[in-house]
Amino acid sequence: MNRIASTLLTAFSLLGTLTAQLNPWTPLGPGAGNPLNEGWSRVSGVQYYRLDREAFREMLVQRAADPEGKPFAVDFPLPNGLFRSFNLSESPVMEEELARKFPEIRTFCGTDGDGYLRLSISPYSFQAYLLTPEGDVVIEAPDRNQQGLYASFYSSSVGLSDPIHLRCGTHELEDLVLKSSGGDQIKIQSRGSGGEPADLRTYRLALACTGEWGSSLSLGGGTVATALDKMVASMSYINAVYEKEAAIHMNLVANNDKIIFLDPQTDPYGSPTSGGNTLGQNTDVITGTLGRAAYDIGHVFTIECTDVGGVAFLASVCNGNKGGGVTCWYRTDIAYVTQRIACHEMGHQFSASHTFSNCNGNESGTSYEPGSGTSIMSYSGLCGSGLNVESGSLPHPNYFHTNSVERIYNYTRTGDGSRCGQSTPTANRFPEAEILFPEGLRIPIRTPFLLRGKGTDDPGETLTYNWEQYDNGGYGPILGEPKLDEEGPLFKSVFPGNDPDRVVPVWNTILSKGNFERTEVLPTVSRKVTFRLNVRDNFPGSGAVTTVQKHFWSVASAGPFRVSYPNSGTTDTLYAGACNLVRWDVANTDGDSVACKKVNIYLMPNRTNPNVRLPLVMGTENDGSAFVDIPDTLVGMIRARILVEAADNIFFDLSDGDIRILSGAASRSGNLGVSPARFTFCIPDSRSIDIRACSLGNAQGKLQLLVGGGLPAGAIARFEEEFIDATGSTRLFLDFSQVQETGIFTFEVLGIAANGDTLRELVEMDLVNVDFSDLRTVYPANGLSGLPQSLEFRWTPAQHALSYRLEIATSPAFGASVIFSVDGIVSTSYTPNFFLPESSLFYWRVVPVNRCGPGSPTSPSPFQTVNKKCEQTDFIGNVLVRSANKTGYMAVPIRGSGVISDVNLNDLYANAVGVNSITLTLVSPQGTRVKVFDRNCGVTDLFDCAFDDEGLYTVVNGCPPSHKKIIKPLESLSRFNGENKEGDWTLEITTDRFLSGQAYFHGFKLDICSDIQVNNPFLIKNQGLTMDQGQTRSIGRDLLEVQDADNTAAELRYTLVAIPQRGDLLVDGIRADYGTRFTQKDIDDGKLSYRHTGSAMEIDGFHFVVEDGTGGWLGAEFFRIQIGPVGTRDEERDPGMMLFPNPARDQLQFSFSELPGADAVLRLTDLQGRVWMAVPVGLQRAGLVSLQSLPDGLYLVELRSGRRYQTTKLLVARD
Repeated sequence: MNRIASTLLTAFSLLGTLTAQLNPWTPLGPGAGNPLNEGWSRVSGVQYYRLDREAFREMLVQRAADPEGKPFAVDFPLPNGLFRSFNLSESPVMEEELARKFPEIRTFCGTDGDGYLRLSISPYSFQAYLLTPEGDVVIEAPDRNQQGLYASFYSSSVGLSDPIHLRCGTHELEDLVLKSSGGDQIKIQSRGSGGEPADLRTYRLALACTGEWGSSLSLGGGTVATALDKMVASMSYINAVYEKEAAIHMNLVANNDKIIFLDPQTDPYGSPTSGGNTLGQNTDVITGTLGRAAYDIGHVFTIECTDVGGVAFLASVCNGNKGGGVTCWYRTDIAYVTQRIACHEMGHQFSASHTFSNCNGNESGTSYEPGSGTSIMSYSGLCGSGLNVESGSLPHPNYFHTNSVERIYNYTRTGDGSRCGQSTPTANRFPEAEILFPEGLRIPIRTPFLLRGKGTDDPGETLTYNWEQYDNGGYGPILGEPKLDEEGPLFKSVFPGNDPDRVVPVWNTILSKGNFERTEVLPTVSRKVTFRLNVRDNFPGSGAVTTVQKHFWSVASAGPFRVSYPNSGTTDTLYAGACNLVRWDVANTDGDSVACKKVNIYLMPNRTNPNVRLPLVMGTENDGSAFVDIPDTLVGMIRARILVEAADNIFFDLSDGDIRILSGAASRSGNLGVSPARFTFCIPDSRSIDIRACSLGNAQGKLQLLVGGGLPAGAIARFEEEFIDATGSTRLFLDFSQVQETGIFTFEVLGIAANGDTLRELVEMDLVNVDFSDLRTVYPANGLSGLPQSLEFRWTPAQHALSYRLEIATSPAFGASVIFSVDGIVSTSYTPNFFLPESSLFYWRVVPVNRCGPGSPTSPSPFQTVNKKCEQTDFIGNVLVRSANKTGYMAVPIRGSGVISDVNLNDLYANAVGVNSITLTLVSPQGTRVKVFDRNCGVTDLFDCAFDDEGLYTVVNGCPPSHKKIIKPLESLSRFNGENKEGDWTLEITTDRFLSGQAYFHGFKLDICSDIQVNNPFLIKNQGLTMDQGQTRSIGRDLLEVQDADNTAAELRYTLVAIPQRGDLLVDGIRADYGTRFTQKDIDDGKLSYRHTGSAMEIDGFHFVVEDGTGGWLGAEFFRIQIGPVGTRDEERDPGMMLFPNPARDQLQFSFSELPGADAVLRLTDLQGRVWMAVPVGLQRAGLVSLQSLPDGLYLVELRSGRRYQTTKLLVARD
């Protein structure tokens, strides 16, 4: 009785203390206890405190019993020795019936406006988790036997000696949610925008444990009460995360005590150290004990596993395998295991998949984070030093990546996860989010940028923000070396904080590391970069997250944009009270590719506070230099930086070193400025440079301007005014029309004062030649037909080009008809990563690019893909699920007969751990078997690909078989060619004994094609036109006629590929342009004419193709127009034969710039004069010849057509 009275007295005393001081803690200092043991490598920055736990518990229970239910304030200690006051209220994590069985275990939650707290307390333990913007704070007893001693530390201060075992064993599943379009607000929770109500989803959790876990004194504690206490403590932390991130709360079910097993000999789990085996048992265990209707989600705690750190079935909540979640406890620390494993595995159960992009060769299907990643669903810290994203002082993750949030929200609100649990309205609403820059900007490469956004919400709510890149794709071998392509992550995910803006890379990297940070690698190639801004309102108990998305492009032809003066802290100085010339490298950002016309210039007085910036000049021309004035009040600053930013874009740069600011009296007497001081000059051309003088003191008189040496030969320089005032300006005109040299040239502009002082400014010019006349398209040649749907495009090199842009279009006008384009090609060939449609006519061209920007494109080259009819049939059955050592079948019935010429297996979608346990065989109705995949790869668990004989990857270099890759099958699908397509086709799926868990095959599409025989149009007449200067003449059927065996004149449609250059082609009186169409009937009816507008005695004409609408075509042909008299004999023209490739292996492409006559023959002879081949090529613009019958060696290729003759050498070499 005395003991009870003593306890009550202590509790009432503590209650009185809380009422007055709100602080039950007694600080003991950092050295009062020992760091956590049992394999934890370190716990740094710990503060120790004394707390009477039982009295504290009694006080909390009494305050929670307040009839008015008002929150009450309690102080909690931080690792830095300070305290934060949280307003607490009771928040159960057990259903009422279970709570009545164990009334001594209580849980509370609270907020201080910025952070969120959850705690659990019982006679067995006390622990609190504070989720703050500064990081996760853990308060717990270092030793369960010393419950009066408590440690406060950041979770980031705990490290494991062997963290690699924490890897998850869960397979991936993609596309559970609808994808969003750029610029749209993401429809999380099926909502349209911010401001909408936010509901709370509550699920019943059945949390079991193995006998090994329950009986361990350091884990389950040996009793049902102690095991449940640890489960409650773990769920307190899990709910803190899920409530904040996804407005999800979980309660332990009423009979959860019945699935707490304490005896390893009698529990139902056969392999407690195998996460995979335990996963397969847990649903049956829980359902068999409690019943299927008793829970929504199940999970099990077990001891250290030998195969995984944890494992779960993806998207299993509410489904048949809803108990599919396992957490393996490698250590006894609740916060660490809960945070790193349990939150992650339950994320899988709620449909979130891995977000890392490379972990020792493994690649997830939702690869949105560089390397290991940092968020909950990543492999943060588990991938080795070369791939681990260094978090510095940031905590271990207590937040989900935006992709995970989206999946969890949609799964629990509109997906399978909405079929169970309860939805409860709350007082919360989604915050508003806005990105403060326009969609589709273009920025220079290797240049920092600033992402700006904002959020608004109800008064009193504290918003946090984080920006995350949203480009799915693989990563390179180590951090800092991402893949140099157009997809995949470059920038790490950062912990949510109070700043709505993000500087990339972080300020410290920009200020001291030359803009390079291995977890934030600035783009070095042309590519799309997508970012999402996530705004969290951190509403206690039911947080809401609003996400908005935009993209921009990095452009390889511009950048890096750099401040060049003042830049060096050792040599460069700014002067207060005087004009200073700031210079920067425009780096082609003023050109069409980026189109930045104006910049803002700021002074950062002290680089230790980069957010404090003084505007110097706003909206000045982006020409490389500007005068700025520095206030006298900043004299003496020694850590200043100059920042130059795009006025209408997101990129910027600042001085590399700390700049001193001195008094203007210490400066020279004047400045001479040129603008631009550095520029790219495209010869032959002319331009002007602005000159400005600036007096710093009492300088008087005129300045005489001169140009020093350094100009290239042939250049002419002239000042608009040779003498200007000390504060005057003028222009320097440069005429480079006669300059032939290229390269970097530097010359001086001199300003000589009346007293003899000389001001000097250097001008640097990069002279670039824009003659691209040597550029030609090679393959596919003009007029080539029957080509495969996957093509390698080739062209000749252009001497003055630095890169090329490839464009493919459905019209020679290009523009809106372009179906594919890619910039930044540095070689003379490119293979697009997609298939062109069959039986289609396309036009392609190449655009040369150098520092002057894009040049004129090559003439359009038409080609046609193979004529065939394809029908794609979807598999419409149920998901096929198979475990290890099983075979399954997925059938697709094909109705209607036809002879097969091509078969493709498209859109195969499946997940299995791993794909190297899967064999895929396609079987035709006739029983022909083709093995397309046979336990290949091994570093992924997702199929999201197609199999095609013309695929871009093999089964070896196509690993992992994800990201919509088109892969060549292991055996050729051409085995089916010639068979009848009608009947049931079967995809046979076989798993081996190493498959972990189950494989899920969701579907595929079968694409079967049959060849089409077409009749091509053919030329009857192409006589050309002869006329006098300035005339307009009709072009009738007597001059130009095409016929077709199965089409009328009205069905034969001409398309202009190239238009006349010295006159106008008129169709029914209207001037024709690239892509203009007319018919043979229009010609027959006299609607086609030519109007000459040029000089006498010249040649003009136009190129055209003809289509018949049924797959037949002709082209591209040239109609010649002669202006002025014609000689007595026809002009002999070289037919312009081109061969590709040369050397050749098994096939040769030939093409002609001039159409050969009807009698033209192509002959191949060896050096002994023996004829190996004679191929009639009359009236063909291009074609293909098989060389398979020819032995290796040197041959002569001859073209003979009437009086025309051309010969060239060909090497056939197969080794």
